[in-house]
Parts: sequence; structure tokens; C-alpha cells
Amino acid sequence: MVQIKANEIDRYIANHKDHHAVILVYGPDQGLASERVSAIVKAALRGNADPFALQTLDSDEIANDPGRLADEAASIALFGGDKVIRVRLNSSRSIAKSVQAVLDTPSPGTRIILEAGDLKKDNTIRSLIEKSRAAAALPCFADDRRSLRSLILSETETISAHLSAPALDRLQTLLGEDRATSRNELTKLALFAHDRAEITEMDIDMLIGDASASLSNETVDAVMSGNVRLALDHFERGLTMGTDAFVTASALQRHLTQLQLMAAEIAAGAPARSVVDRVRPPLFFSRKAAVEAQLRIWHGADIVKALDYTLEAIGESRMRPLLADTIIHALLLRIGATAARKSSR
Repeated sequence: MVQIKANEIDRYIANHKDHHAVILVYGPDQGLASERVSAIVKAALRGNADPFALQTLDSDEIANDPGRLADEAASIALFGGDKVIRVRLNSSRSIAKSVQAVLDTPSPGTRIILEAGDLKKDNTIRSLIEKSRAAAALPCFADDRRSLRSLILSETETISAHLSAPALDRLQTLLGEDRATSRNELTKLALFAHDRAEITEMDIDMLIGDASASLSNETVDAVMSGNVRLALDHFERGLTMGTDAFVTASALQRHLTQLQLMAAEIAAGAPARSVVDRVRPPLFFSRKAAVEAQLRIWHGADIVKALDYTLEAIGESRMRPLLADTIIHALLLRIGATAARKSSR
């Protein structure tokens, strides 16, 4: 394996001629891993619109048919040109022999991307990749201060509002655990900023920090557990205390993003309790049982749908501020009703 330095990863991804036959993208920052996989696919296909040029498999499919990966790699795209096979390693079942086969006889014009969570050094797949000249491994760790600052500035450069220096410093202390979470928070910040002249440190604390955190968390946990009446009671109490509806919606969006990452780990075979215990940022002890229960009824596609509804409602509430309370109330009712139906099955 050619060792790729952290500061060279973006250049490596962008230049398809540098790509190895098999590329392993893994690490604790699943948001960054997903982002890098998408960038590799885009660079490798170079605008190829053939829908058959990209194939997505998961490791269970390969474990059920060990020869399938090599067969797919050797096949030619329907309209010619390069092809990419994206494999999600989300099972405890080993596909080491299938991976070894494509490392031994790489297929010209085919790139195989293996996407995984955090892998220990003695993991079989990681060991195979690290020993092969036909492969590269791209570890994905949480953003350091320099890369996080660069991300914040690039994501906020289109915002007309001025981001004060204290606000930028505060953002750097609150973001960085996961690239997808960071981007979602910055998207939310852009929506918040559209009618403002300046973003202050106080604004950052209200949107992303711990302002009204306890009541917002109680509202979110009630919604995600299907206790609609309790959720709406908490929400109304927050409004009477002066908590902006936007704060509650933001707390829900953060929680859904975190829940999505935890659900992915559980789908890959990790025990729910272990996932909840080690999630970052950490959960308060009093919330752990509730979140573990939520993970029993909420799964990948449903969480993505709820997150889409939430981001849509946040955007609408910023564009129609006079109706913000009503819009977020309807959002809580919609997601809470979905949770109630799911928990009654």
C-alpha cells in the first residue's frame, strides 16, 4: 500500500489517475468518510452519466455470494468507460476472500471503494489493504483545528452576515466531531443568518451551544419516543419561557444527525448500549436509556426522512418568521406521530 499523508488525501481523491484498484475509506468520522467516498466516485467517473457505471453493494450481498465482487469488477459498463463499485462494510460476516481475489487480479478501468466505520489495526480487511500494492487506505478522523477553520470559512463564505472573530472561535469549540454534523450545523447557521448583519458568539450559543438544552432535549426525546402530548407540552413551555422555536428545531436536527450515526454503527453489528455509551459528543447519563429505546424503533431510512423534514421546516421557519412557532409545532407533531406508530408495531 502506498502511504497517503493526511494533507495529500484531497489531491489524491481529485486525481483519478492516482486511484488504486481498491480504496478503503474508513474511520470514526463517518460524515467525512461518506463525503470522501462521494468525491472519489465523482472523480473516477468524470461525468459519466451511465447509471450502470456505479454499482453499490453491501458486504452481506458479497458474503452470500463470494464470487460476486470479482465478477462485477470484471464486467464491462453497459456504455463502456470506467466503472466504480461501492461496497459498504456493514456486517460482521467476513468478505476477506472476495477482497483478496480483486487485489490479486485487479480489473483495469474498475475502482472498488470499501466504505467502513472505525477499523482496528488488526481488522482483516484493513490488513489486506495495507499489505497490497494495488490498494490505498484513507483514514477519516475528526477535523483538527486547522481543517475545521477551513471548513467553516468555506461553508460560510456565501453568507452576507459578518461572522465575528469570537463567533468563529466559538464555532471551532463546538464543531468537529463529525464532518456531516459540522456541515449540517453550518447549513443551519446560513439559514439563520440570511436576514442578519452579523453573527455573534451569543447567536452561536443559541443555535449550536447549550442554550435551553435541558428543556430542548426533553422535547426531542419525547418526540422521538412517540409521546406527542408530552413533547408539545415541553415545546409550549419553552415558548412561554422565551425559548425560540428555532432552538428546539435545531436540537432536533442535531439529535437526528447523531442518531443516524449511531444507527449505522448498530446496523454494522455494534451493540446499542456500547454505541450510546461512546457517542461523541457524549449524552447525559439521564438520556441514555431514552436514546437506546429510540434506536430500537428508528432506523436509517426513517431517520434520513425525519432529518429532511426537520431541515425543510427550519428553512421555512426562517423565511416565514411570523409562522415559526406553528411550523415547528407541526414538525414535532409529524415526527412524534411517526414515532408513535413505529413504537406500537
